[in-house]
Amino acid sequence: MNTLAIEGIVFDLDGTLVNSEHIYKESWLAVLPGWGVSIDPDDYATLFAGRPGMDTAQHHFGLSHGDATSLLDDVLAHFWTVAPGRFHVIPGLSRLLKQLADYPLAIATSGRRVDVEKILAEMGQRDRFHFIVTVDDVENGKPHPEPFLRAAAGLEIAPERALAFEDAPNGLRSARAAGMFCVGVGANRDSLAHHADLVISDFNDPELAGLLSRLNRRAPLSEP
Repeated sequence: MNTLAIEGIVFDLDGTLVNSEHIYKESWLAVLPGWGVSIDPDDYATLFAGRPGMDTAQHHFGLSHGDATSLLDDVLAHFWTVAPGRFHVIPGLSRLLKQLADYPLAIATSGRRVDVEKILAEMGQRDRFHFIVTVDDVENGKPHPEPFLRAAAGLEIAPERALAFEDAPNGLRSARAAGMFCVGVGANRDSLAHHADLVISDFNDPELAGLLSRLNRRAPLSEP
């Protein structure tokens, strides 16, 4: 059995650890019309999933930095009005975190730190993560590799020795560009498979058990 030389794990947050993406989508679709912007709900994933909202507001909608900031503030105000009590961790997460007890864990997310900390508090998992990279900590958001490179640096490991879990193609592009072994998480297997080394439906997927059995922190980096 080929082993994987893995010394740390990096997770995306929204859609990967916690089922919150539907609340973000609801919030963007509720707020955008007030800004004179309309999008097809089917385009939401392409425009927003795995990508900083500021990037979309500025580069796709053509808003100034100030207006994009105000729009994002409105979206997140709506989000926190409707979100409490609606967060659900991805199935199998608690067991996975126990299985990874010997590994340092990081989060690389496109969310703002203030929101990330609140979501992790709602999940009751804040203390499990050794390092967190948010959109506030990088100059280049996903799909640029910077978020995952900074996460690896925070764990003090080479990015090639990190395993990344992501639910969005943009996030997988980011992790792959950083040199990590990439696991796509979610039901939309076709869109994830183009960018991932493995795709699982959730953390109860039997494919994940096979992957975990291959992890070896002492394996030579050159080993496949």
